[in-house]
Amino acid sequence: MDTIKKVLQISTSPLQYDGLTEVIFSLIDNVPTGLTEQFVLLGAGAKPEFINKLKERNVKYFVAPHRVNSAKQYYSYLFKVFKENNFDIVHVHGNSSTMALDLFIAKLCGIKTRIAHCHNTRSYHPTANKMLKPILNAVTTDPVACGNDAGRFLFYKKFTVIPNCINVNQFRFNEETRHRVRKDLGIDSQYLIGHVGRFSKQKNHHFIIDVFNSLLKKYPNSKLLLVGEGEDFEKTQLYANELGISDNIIFYGASNKVYELLQAMDIFLFPSIFEGLGITAIEAQCAGLPVVASNQVPEETKKTDNFVRLSLEAPANKWVEALMRYKDKEINRNDGADAIIEAGYDINKLSDVIRKVWKL
Repeated sequence: MDTIKKVLQISTSPLQYDGLTEVIFSLIDNVPTGLTEQFVLLGAGAKPEFINKLKERNVKYFVAPHRVNSAKQYYSYLFKVFKENNFDIVHVHGNSSTMALDLFIAKLCGIKTRIAHCHNTRSYHPTANKMLKPILNAVTTDPVACGNDAGRFLFYKKFTVIPNCINVNQFRFNEETRHRVRKDLGIDSQYLIGHVGRFSKQKNHHFIIDVFNSLLKKYPNSKLLLVGEGEDFEKTQLYANELGISDNIIFYGASNKVYELLQAMDIFLFPSIFEGLGITAIEAQCAGLPVVASNQVPEETKKTDNFVRLSLEAPANKWVEALMRYKDKEINRNDGADAIIEAGYDINKLSDVIRKVWKL
């Protein structure tokens, strides 16, 4: 009989509508039944709906002092939790080498399997990242990343890629859903450009507005759908107002039905300043959407032929040309889901990967 292992996942950022949070829940939901006891430690809080999701799954969670704002208290709390619970595995999710501190304490507490899971290719704290990288690599027993670029960014040694898998059948194109959602959004014949992402510097919403503004001058019968929330939400709204194009933009806010909103879009705009992989671009391709992305989105994100990468230095009109290229192009959107399955991003494949990484 297999021994039940106690697994603690640590989120170094808030549980919210983003890719890192999706991965934490996908690991919880797809671990082989009966092999683990699941715990989550919140290092920067969580939105109430995600606390409810943990409760629904009967996952015990620890609310730590804020990892950045109350660092001393956080690491003291972490030591206490590690000592009192005898975890077999600590799996830390983050974007930089600051995960070294969590895993160093885990090592001090005798936790044998210490996983660092990198979700990005750049850190907002480059100096600290550089200083802590050797320590991270020393205390990590099992390096993991969302993609090859993210792994190379953080690790010196061999790492395992855990694909940000999705429920392919949920995102698969559906004509009926498309008509229903477009009607709900008030979209008729308009060319609907879409974006899903947290309103933050990384996702480059200012640039999205600039590109869309240029597109409107050439093709006024266009709409922009922005799905997400974040610190730059109001700033982006103000910028759209200044340009006088707010009536053409739907600031949708956060959604737990992104898979339906993608059906309504005609094309996906993704000019991120950096990305570990770009799970929303995977989801968009699964829904059969063409994607126009920045060249800072890893090449491995491209899973279909209708995926274009452009330099962020390119003028807005070049981005407009790319968007317009697909306006009247005939695309079989049903092909997207099959391409994602072939690329290995179907959630049904995740169980085997988890079992390997957690040594179950």
